[in-house]
Amino acid sequence: MKFAFVALLLAGMVLFGCLQSYEKVSDVVANPDNYKGEINLQGEVVDRLVLGGLSGFTLRDDSNATIAVRWSGSLPAAGQKVRVSGVVMRTLGALGGPAYLDATKVDAS
Repeated sequence: MKFAFVALLLAGMVLFGCLQSYEKVSDVVANPDNYKGEINLQGEVVDRLVLGGLSGFTLRDDSNATIAVRWSGSLPAAGQKVRVSGVVMRTLGALGGPAYLDATKVDAS
């Protein structure tokens, strides 16, 4: 009986540890300074941009808000659903400016 309880407890910890929480793009854009460290977003790629050595895409989620995502890897196609991890940055650094996500990971589905 004790073994079954421990096994169930461990299984629950593994299950909940694997579940990622996703922030709303609208919340991140409205209050970018509230987000320190890495966050997760999910949504649809609206468009892509390659400009010299910079590349990225615009992400739109269910809140219908959009955020620019800087990504140096292979760009997902427009219309593709993605999950993104990264750090919220400001275009003008400490001076403020619009927020964008400096992506560390992009998973396409």
